[in-house]
Amino acid sequence: MTTRKKSATATRDKLLDVAERLFAERGFDGVSVRDITDAAEVRLASVNYHFKTKQNLFKEVIQRRASVLNDDRRAALEEIELDTLSPQQGVQAIARAFIYPIYQRSTLGDPGWKNYCRLIAQLAALRSSSELTAETFNPVALDVIDRLRTVLPDLDERRAHYALQYLIGAMVYVFSENERLDILSNRAYSSHDLEALCADLVTFVSGGIIAMLAS
Repeated sequence: MTTRKKSATATRDKLLDVAERLFAERGFDGVSVRDITDAAEVRLASVNYHFKTKQNLFKEVIQRRASVLNDDRRAALEEIELDTLSPQQGVQAIARAFIYPIYQRSTLGDPGWKNYCRLIAQLAALRSSSELTAETFNPVALDVIDRLRTVLPDLDERRAHYALQYLIGAMVYVFSENERLDILSNRAYSSHDLEALCADLVTFVSGGIIAMLAS
């Protein structure tokens, strides 16, 4: 790679990192292109050169780490041998395969994953971003639904979709590390204790999904 190409790649990566952090802090509408280029210490025209528009920059911020996360989840799901597990064990294994990749990236990956988790929590609440969310995450999500119905044949399609919504809702809230737990417990417990929270999250959502059958 030539020096010029290396410089262009470095600028592009820096813009993605800075935009990710600012979008996580302020949301899409709270950040201007100039905010991003000023924080990245690059020319204003750099965003147009690399991404054309702010919307395209946002999309690439979302999809950059999503591709890594999706691969992690697919690999974890493929390792599950559902025919060797009880329904309870199968649901727990599926939930763990969906949740633990983001836990591992958030705790062991580069610091940008913390910003990404906060940004995804925002994205989940925005109806205006539903198409981007679907394009980015639907294939793995639908795979999870199919696997849940495989291990729980009596879980109808509607409730399988509901189950995934509950799983995602709890997961994005936990990994946003929004310190609600800290304040509510008067600092007795921490929203940053992801190891403990993640283990209980798997138990919580798995138990809830299985309980849906009884209702």
